Amino acid sequence: MGEDGGGTSESSLLHRPRLGLLIAGVGLCADYYDLTVVNLVRDLLCSEYPVQSFKSSWQRSLITASSIVGAVVGQLLLGALADRLGRRRLLLVSGTLTCLGAAVSAAAVDFGPSHVGLWATLVAARFIMGVGVGGGALLNAVRECVAP
Repeated sequence: MGEDGGGTSESSLLHRPRLGLLIAGVGLCADYYDLTVVNLVRDLLCSEYPVQSFKSSWQRSLITASSIVGAVVGQLLLGALADRLGRRRLLLVSGTLTCLGAAVSAAAVDFGPSHVGLWATLVAARFIMGVGVGGGALLNAVRECVAP
């Protein structure tokens, strides 16, 4: 409570650095998990949904690489846009892209006998999620460094 018994404007995260650090740490751990979790299930997916065009290891690693490439694109694109449009707005966009990519990845279904659709959906969804994760990580790091 503030001195006047009203709102909690005085008790922001700026006045509780340990809480802010904990929240930022949990967010970064969640982002890292989003980027790397597919490595745990990629071999299972390859055995469950075999695709002739995904037999080589570099093609199978497209799922992992698409999220990393998306993170680089997100850092470059969302970082530049944040300078023009504001960090808060782009943090919301970043979070939306991350959630959208994760939801599409989780809901990806096999819609053909060749299984190519499943793999293409996963690659595209992981790229979208990577854009969100990359932009969010950069914008949060900037916010932590330059916040008053």
